Amino acid sequence: MDSTHKIKRIMVVDDQEIARALLSQLVSGKGHVDCAERGEEAISLHASALMDKWPYDLILMDVNMFGLLNGNQAVRCIREHETRMKVEHPVPIVMVSASNQPEQIEMSVELCGANGYICKPFNRSQIQETIDRYLG
Repeated sequence: MDSTHKIKRIMVVDDQEIARALLSQLVSGKGHVDCAERGEEAISLHASALMDKWPYDLILMDVNMFGLLNGNQAVRCIREHETRMKVEHPVPIVMVSASNQPEQIEMSVELCGANGYICKPFNRSQIQETIDRYLG
């Protein structure tokens, strides 16, 4: 798909099926939604989307996930890949976490390269505000 395609592309990453389903449902009216269960899968989907020339417009990523990489590590890998590929407009990544600790938020946003942070439990308006901010 060409990057000028009008349909927005969103990725939801969470190791809990219920959280993935809820977030997917909340964003489904805004574009095409792909889901990933692990950080490694998110990195692979992101790389494939860049190769297909239909990059993601927004990624919602859980911080604490099972697997080889947690959400913060996955964000770092995505940002490193975007730098290597000289991506002109890096994808906005919003972390979703049960932790509201300032040091966790700082780690995700300032040190790992996420654009925003939403604490669980979240409500529909928080997700809507995030979508409006990053998808217009």
